[in-house]
Amino acid sequence: QWGATGELYYAVDYAFDRTNNDPWTNQWYFTGNGDGTLLYPGAPGKIGGTTNIPIASIRLKLIREAYEDYEYLHALTDRGQDVYARQLAQQLFPNPWTQPAPSALFAARDSMANRIAHTPTINNARAKVFRKTSAVCAYHPRSRTLVLNADAAHGVPGQHAGKLHISDILGRTIITSSITWGSPLSFGLPDLPAGVYQVTVRRGNLEYEGYFIKPR
Repeated sequence: QWGATGELYYAVDYAFDRTNNDPWTNQWYFTGNGDGTLLYPGAPGKIGGTTNIPIASIRLKLIREAYEDYEYLHALTDRGQDVYARQLAQQLFPNPWTQPAPSALFAARDSMANRIAHTPTINNARAKVFRKTSAVCAYHPRSRTLVLNADAAHGVPGQHAGKLHISDILGRTIITSSITWGSPLSFGLPDLPAGVYQVTVRRGNLEYEGYFIKPR
């Protein structure tokens, strides 16, 4: 989403070198707990045994999870699902300091895994469909409202615009509705379970596709 191609973490053992400091009891530096320290010293006096070994912190394990999420997104991009991957990342992390709800993050992971596993079937079934790459909708969880992008619903007022289709990550239909040009672009949705949902607006062989996350 931000064009980053790697990560450089400036230190993993900053608390080790401080005078009269035990990293097992204090890693508070730079106004943050654990900033600059991703490991604990696995000395025999602390953990037993005869060999000094590094002990991974929860912070390091979460960084590993983030790398795994990146690999999911990369695998989707390799399968031609870059629009889906980018929209998912933008909804979870609209800026670098946002922390998504765990339920939304887990739902996104389930969705990515399912999409990776089923991409060949999806691509073969829709080989003749021209898919627009712009986002098709915006979801507002507080009002449970889905607002379509105006590009996906324009034309002569009163004429049939196509079909709106909403499904869950397993492909099960949630809502199917006809759209008429000039009709409201806002749709009230039922109280959906937490998860990732696919939204498709289809007109002939032209398809607009988007995704939204319903947090818990």
